[in-house]
Amino acid sequence: MSEKSIEKIGGSHLWRLLAFLAFGATTFTTASTRFNPVYIGFGFIFLVFVGWLYRHFLITILKIFNPIIKKEVGKKAISIAVGNSMLFLIPFAVMSLIATYYLKWSMTSVFISTGIMSVGTASSIELNKLREKSVLRNTVLTMFVSFLFTLCINVSVQLLSKVPALIDGAIKFIPVLLGKGGGLG
Repeated sequence: MSEKSIEKIGGSHLWRLLAFLAFGATTFTTASTRFNPVYIGFGFIFLVFVGWLYRHFLITILKIFNPIIKKEVGKKAISIAVGNSMLFLIPFAVMSLIATYYLKWSMTSVFISTGIMSVGTASSIELNKLREKSVLRNTVLTMFVSFLFTLCINVSVQLLSKVPALIDGAIKFIPVLLGKGGGLG
């Protein structure tokens, strides 16, 4: 048995959630829809789900390829290492908020991509600290998973960019149908 262990950083779950909420608040907004609750809400739902999926997928892949860490350090070591590494999202989430709401930029998904790639790097560093020697496999795995998720996020943001406008239009159209407008009354 090794003497190595890992400690969970307090509040990491809350900070991770806040980071993905910040990304959600900035992902689908444009100059004319910056404070629209439909765009922000859709971004919240989408990015919190993607963040949850990324974290669990990364943990599962690392557990499959690192049974030694599970035996030597404990069952929760990989989950804690990935959870702690997710704190590296915070600076990128803050930059995304500043870019969107202060600098009035749009298309800030590059901050999400960079944040996720930094989480992958930090996860492999945390896992390599738990082993006797550094393993390149962890770095390659975390970078590959992070790259796939950034690719999926960037493609899906482009594909889903019209959805908030459709939802917003439907919300505004319902009162017209229920009222005297629209020629249906």
